[in-house]
Amino acid sequence: MSRVCEFTSKGPMSGNNVSHANNRTRRRFLPNLNDVTLVSETLGRSFKFRISAAALRTVDHRGGLDGFMSKAKPEVLSSKALKIKRDIEKAKAELAKCKYNPSDFTLDLAWIAEVPYEEPWALQLQANAMELGFDATVTGLPWAKFTEQVTSWENTPHATVVSVVANFPDPDGLLYPQWHSSTGGTWMSAEWANDPELDALLERGRAETDASKRVEIYQAANQLIIDNAITLFITDFVGMQPVNSSVSNAQTAGTLTGYGTMGRNLSFRELQIN
Repeated sequence: MSRVCEFTSKGPMSGNNVSHANNRTRRRFLPNLNDVTLVSETLGRSFKFRISAAALRTVDHRGGLDGFMSKAKPEVLSSKALKIKRDIEKAKAELAKCKYNPSDFTLDLAWIAEVPYEEPWALQLQANAMELGFDATVTGLPWAKFTEQVTSWENTPHATVVSVVANFPDPDGLLYPQWHSSTGGTWMSAEWANDPELDALLERGRAETDASKRVEIYQAANQLIIDNAITLFITDFVGMQPVNSSVSNAQTAGTLTGYGTMGRNLSFRELQIN
């Protein structure tokens, strides 16, 4: 285990114990290191560090991890701490570009009332938004109410925790209905995505018959979705879907018999800036 402070580079030092008779005894001085977990309010995440007690006092004095990193010298930080410092700086720079004044409006966050385990994700998003200065409300919408609201762009919540499922083994069954601009107004496309480049990729993927070319197309589409951050993916899992033995030619037949790819995500409605 490293004996170097990740915030100050303070490590073991060699020296002498000196008696009153000026006798010198060679010894090694070790820093007082502590394993701590610190939270970045800007990034909305916690990080584990091994730092000295003096560095921990400095973090507290500067008001937390973000305040410490803003004044920390890059040359004394560990590679892990330096990456976090740069991430915080990038996040603050992106927030500074935001054309919204956080105090001018309230974020409307929703989760499906019949799915109680989605509520903690909505509450976490609310906490992160409030840390950035936004006022945010959380509402548990009954499924019928949610599907009614998303038919209108104005009534669609700013962000919704929703579970999606692809019941057959093809990316078109998940990507097209969720992110193609023509599908806005359905429960699966609460993002109201409107990206001509993404539309073109999804249309090409739907029409292409060569498997290797389809992989390239959908990889590009996936990267575009990630870069635009219109959806944050929370979890992915495999759910079992029983198929009656009397049913022939089921869509889930073959190596994926009885299974469908499922996931849970935060869908962000695209906002218009006046």
